[in-house]
Amino acid sequence: MVVLDLVETTPDLTLVEVQERLMKERSERFGISTIWRFFGGHRITLNKKIGHAVEQDRPDVLKRRREWFEDQVDLEPERLIFIDEAGGVRNSLYGWRLNIRPAGPLRSDCRR
Repeated sequence: MVVLDLVETTPDLTLVEVQERLMKERSERFGISTIWRFFGGHRITLNKKIGHAVEQDRPDVLKRRREWFEDQVDLEPERLIFIDEAGGVRNSLYGWRLNIRPAGPLRSDCRR
């Protein structure tokens, strides 16, 4: 199947990019919701690809991170303010994959 091959070779495509590829390569037009339902029907789910930025593993970045951390000993935790960045762009952090684990039971407080 074309879409399954596409997801396997390029799992970080967005739904719009999958739609554009299908139009370009197959001259077939599908709606975003159709592609979404296709993924659901084939148990393909959106999953986070990595837990941290790849550049964190570079020696120069690692050295700067360690230096920064050592300079933080005089911080007062009760005076820190944390900013929630959950509303950031997700498309670069997530990719599609076959979901082989069955979904667990719904919590009692969830609606269907």
